[in-house]
Amino acid sequence: MKPLASAKVAGAIASALISSSAFATSVFINEFHYDNDGGDVDEFIEIVAPEGTDLTDYSVVLYNGNNGAAYLTETLSGTVASLGDGMGSYVINLPTNGIQNGAPDGLALVDSNGQLIQFLSYEGSFTAIGGAADGITSVDIGIEETASTEIGMSLQLTGEGSEYDDFTWHANNQTPGAANQGQTFNFTVTPFINEIHYDNDGGDINELVEIAGSANTDLSGYTLVFYNGNGGSDYATESLSGVIPNLNDSGFGVLAFEKSGIQNGSPDGIALVGPDGTVIQFLSYEGELTATSGAANGLTSIDIGVSETTSTEVGLSLQLGGEGRQYSDFTWNAPASATAGAVNLTQVFGTSSDTDDGDSGSDDDGNDAPGIIPEGVFINEFHYDNDGGDENEFVEIAGPAGADLSTVSLVLYNGNGGTSYKTVTFTGTLPDEGNGYGTAAMLVSGIQNGAPDGLALVVDGDVIEFLSYEGVMTATNGPASGLTSTDILVSETGTALSTQSLQRVGEGNQRCSFTFAGPADASMGSINAGQLFTQEDDAQCSDIDDGSDDNQDDLVIGLCGDSATLISDVQGDSFVTPLNGQRVVIEAAVTAVLDGGSFFVQEEPSDQDSNPLTSEGIAVYAPDVSVSTGQIVRLLGTAEEYYEQTQLSDIEANLACGSNTTLATSMWLPVENALAFEALEGMLISNSQTLYVTQNYNYGEFGELGVAPSRLYQPTQIALPGSDEAFALASANALSQMLIDDTGSGDAVSAYYVPDDGFTADNSARSGMQVSNIEGVLGYAFNWYRVYQTKSPTTVNTNPREAAPAISAKDLTIAGFNVLNLFNGDGNGGDFPTARGATTADEYARQLDKIVSALVVINADILGLMEIENDGFGSDSAIAQLVDALNSAMGEGTYAYIDASSVANNNGAIGTDEIVVGILYKPATVSVNEAPRVLYSSNSPSDDEGVLFVDTKNRPSLAQQFIHLASGETFVVNVNHFKSKGSSCGTGDDDYETGQGNCNKTRTRAATAVATWLEAEYPDTPVILLGDLNSYAKEDPITVLNDYGYSDAAATVIGELAYSYTFDGQLGTLDYLMTNTLASEWLFDATEWHINADEPAVLDYNTEDNGDLFTNSLLYRASDHDPVIATFTMPSETMAGDWDSDGDIDMIDLQRLSMAIATNQNMDDSFDLNNDGLINIFDVMMLRNMCTNTGCATN
Repeated sequence: MKPLASAKVAGAIASALISSSAFATSVFINEFHYDNDGGDVDEFIEIVAPEGTDLTDYSVVLYNGNNGAAYLTETLSGTVASLGDGMGSYVINLPTNGIQNGAPDGLALVDSNGQLIQFLSYEGSFTAIGGAADGITSVDIGIEETASTEIGMSLQLTGEGSEYDDFTWHANNQTPGAANQGQTFNFTVTPFINEIHYDNDGGDINELVEIAGSANTDLSGYTLVFYNGNGGSDYATESLSGVIPNLNDSGFGVLAFEKSGIQNGSPDGIALVGPDGTVIQFLSYEGELTATSGAANGLTSIDIGVSETTSTEVGLSLQLGGEGRQYSDFTWNAPASATAGAVNLTQVFGTSSDTDDGDSGSDDDGNDAPGIIPEGVFINEFHYDNDGGDENEFVEIAGPAGADLSTVSLVLYNGNGGTSYKTVTFTGTLPDEGNGYGTAAMLVSGIQNGAPDGLALVVDGDVIEFLSYEGVMTATNGPASGLTSTDILVSETGTALSTQSLQRVGEGNQRCSFTFAGPADASMGSINAGQLFTQEDDAQCSDIDDGSDDNQDDLVIGLCGDSATLISDVQGDSFVTPLNGQRVVIEAAVTAVLDGGSFFVQEEPSDQDSNPLTSEGIAVYAPDVSVSTGQIVRLLGTAEEYYEQTQLSDIEANLACGSNTTLATSMWLPVENALAFEALEGMLISNSQTLYVTQNYNYGEFGELGVAPSRLYQPTQIALPGSDEAFALASANALSQMLIDDTGSGDAVSAYYVPDDGFTADNSARSGMQVSNIEGVLGYAFNWYRVYQTKSPTTVNTNPREAAPAISAKDLTIAGFNVLNLFNGDGNGGDFPTARGATTADEYARQLDKIVSALVVINADILGLMEIENDGFGSDSAIAQLVDALNSAMGEGTYAYIDASSVANNNGAIGTDEIVVGILYKPATVSVNEAPRVLYSSNSPSDDEGVLFVDTKNRPSLAQQFIHLASGETFVVNVNHFKSKGSSCGTGDDDYETGQGNCNKTRTRAATAVATWLEAEYPDTPVILLGDLNSYAKEDPITVLNDYGYSDAAATVIGELAYSYTFDGQLGTLDYLMTNTLASEWLFDATEWHINADEPAVLDYNTEDNGDLFTNSLLYRASDHDPVIATFTMPSETMAGDWDSDGDIDMIDLQRLSMAIATNQNMDDSFDLNNDGLINIFDVMMLRNMCTNTGCATN
């Protein structure tokens, strides 16, 4: 293995910036002062961190040792000030007597994610109660100040190093904002893995691992150990050598090492090991793994979150990007042009070397010509929002090659108030990437997510361009103050990929020659796809809109009846007001008054225009103006978009101008397109359709219900993912649904309109209920068009609660039930709140009551459980206490549970997740045959991508073989809980193109693994596979199981309209009870008992926001998933003459034999009851004599 030669990367980005992430081991409390002679003065706390660290949203929490409670929280904002030698400081100055004087008291340093970094104390130790340090015992620094401490002293760290443990506490003269006395910072970087390439299209070539670190670090003695995720064993070890060079005089550098045969993931890993054998890093790709050998034995890897595939282009690699000094400062990026032996494409080491005002060290006379003045630069591409935590956020500018960017900055604006929240500065010059034009990109973390927000490009103090997304805004401070933005008219949402962006496309060389498109695959640092720069361009771009209006300053409210701006002109014929930020006078009638200072007004009929695309109504925010419905008001205010709803705010004057009655405009669902909703925004509308409640999740807390002309289904429940039918259904659903809302503000519900006889725990507002005669004002908030109701609608309960599941009993009943995080604390009434589930013992008791009540009614012989606490199988475990509660309700010994501790792999628990699957059964009906079996990653089937079943994402799969006592038949019940759609699994796994959501590949591979495993473990055996598979009926995981011969029992009996879950007002099946071919022969009936999915969330076991009106122990809303139930006819000896095989001979058998004879049906010899070689009326007479009931009565 040898170092690769350094290479100059053509087209590398001239400059890239990223706001520093948390330096978890190098951010610490360095100095503080709390007590002195006389009144305590000049109290402060100093934090130090690596230079460039952004401490925004970090906090210092001060704790009182007398009661353990926090008494003050100081939130930090901004970047540390340089101390030199790679470190910086942040000083918090406190008022006189601001810090308590000990015996003991403490300080907790908390990062921006709320994670505790340090908990120090003085004058003793204590345990915190509440806050980020809750339950943690402080570390006493061992020194203190007293009432006789001289003014000007402090407690401070001394020594040499760069991390907290390198220093010791001493008392000395104060040095806030400077290195302490006797303190020397020596910031060195531990080497880290910086770039990887392992897979590409065709045969894998140029595979490599690159190491980064401080310049002059000798890598002799370091090793790379390569791990196979299938089993966790190491398969290769490579010794490193060479000295890290000083690249770009940054004090940092990289060495790249060739390594052929790096395995292709799903997952696999690499450990970087120091000369002393210590594992510095254990990284993996395409999932996590636990090493079972070598230097990393017993350690679990950290998945880098990006990967390569067999379709990755040759010449690409996975590489870190961002600005900083150590591994934690950077983030892994999707495959990009490899930079082996050079700084990565979007990576900047250390801080700028251009800040030295002294001699440049060059041989010239200092009269170099300045760079090209940056005329013609513009914002070319950016990314701000994606599914999950926002990643790879950046902004790219473009312009003439050679443009000097030293005077170019980017100011980010918040549309809610118009204030700036971040400024970043470009450096360097634009490269020539084609025809004399090029791009430069900056990674910028924390770009806000719109509705709207904006970006101002500033050159030498002048705003060149002010763009916004998700609406128009007006800046209120900074360089763009008073300017109105230009909406780019495309946006990203929470479903966009982290590898996508919004980007300019077209042909020319000026900003107005291009238009924004996307989201599309990002091309950060290079010319966009669909973009062509040309030498000639005749376009004449208009100047930036400064928002001025010659008449704005002179505008007065006037008198009632004077001319005014029509609301239709304010609203415009699109989604954004064309008068955004302008002062206007309107005169209109009040149609609805909401709590919280808002109301709606609408033009009188004589002032309405004839354009069907312009609304005649508008929202007004005026908390200081008192109005009533029907009143005509004249208002002077400012037009704006507030979270994408057009409104009038900043009301300067108002007049009462009489009264008028406004007639509601009729509207119908579905609307033709989204603009049809927008054309009615702010207007009084009525709907006379019979609509149905589609969603009620937020009804209890916010008073809002979704309604549509029919129940709506998830597109991939009905149609194949990616099909035209699925896309058409998604579009139809969006145009068919709106919310009806109360007039309350936030979670202060003014009234519950549904049902019309009152909403209580006993009288639920269930999905599927009919709602008609809706009237109110149509507004827009939180991504939904909604009707603020001005009168109560009419309701009919067309989906009443079922007291018991509608299913026909038979020999065996099996059910699946997701118990929604059933956690029992320590099992003895304590240790609440838990990691999930109930926050108090009372909540747990209510949750248990609700679940037990439901399970008693289901009365299944075997129950498969999901989302129960993974706390083993002892007497205090959640599953044991559930069985105890069931047996208390149904009789001792009614149920038992499968104790899987013999196959547990985590100190008595199954897997590493906080939740687990489980099985309950009735010993009177079935007996356990053999020990349970569990599918983990370690025993999973594999393919060329690695293990199929990843138990750090899916919960381990549990299988148990049973014997049905009455029939003697043997069968298997297998319980699963696949990875949810709620969090990302990364590129190549998440599926947004066809609508199957996050982690679709993980679930699909899990389905393949479970089916393959069951086939191998239990050949020629009836299998009932059940669980929360987190996949709708037409999605890939279910298709895989269908292909293996499994059929969904509910779909078989009910059809495609089966459902067990509702999300965003759309129904679908996430919970399944499936039978293989052999078990399908026994299936008799199946159902989904809709006691949960159709109920409002406010009726669950929680007490938060529920109140006495909704707190209950009813079985309804025991969970958020509906139980699925199936009954089975078990084989038994055939009784001669039992035509319908129901175990008796009665009039039905006589009638069916007679009909068969009369219609000449083919019959086997078993119905030749008198053995005369014929089947005729004499056999019917013989059968009558064989009846098992008096008079051949039917049971």
